[in-house]
Amino acid sequence: MLAGSGCTDDASNGLTGSTDSTDVVKITADMLDGRTFVSTEVQGRNLVVGTSVTLSFDGTTLSSGAGCNSMGGGFEVVGGALVTGSEWAGTMKGCPPDLAEQDEWLTAFLTASPKLSVDGDSLTLSAPEVSMTLLDSTA
Repeated sequence: MLAGSGCTDDASNGLTGSTDSTDVVKITADMLDGRTFVSTEVQGRNLVVGTSVTLSFDGTTLSSGAGCNSMGGGFEVVGGALVTGSEWAGTMKGCPPDLAEQDEWLTAFLTASPKLSVDGDSLTLSAPEVSMTLLDSTA
């Protein structure tokens, strides 16, 4: 987890985290625990029509899905990035080729340590060529 010089409590989004001198919320694994987020926008990648990305956080375990298989494993938040464990695994359903490729892309994206940011109930994961915004499913 990340440590910082201050603490913020935003009752509108349920997120509490350390801040740095610019008042940017530092995301921690505890802030994500018990929450499920569903994609609302993906820039730099077209999702298969009618699908979305779902990320569910439970303790130090992340489960994900993008329309066919479920994938998951351990994770940490390190330096503002999502770092997945080396034992990332998934179900092996027979999927149409476009959904199978989307599952592979999501696994590659999540295991590439994307940066995390939060704005209200929105969680954004960013990598050099792709940015994904997800909304807390309870919002």
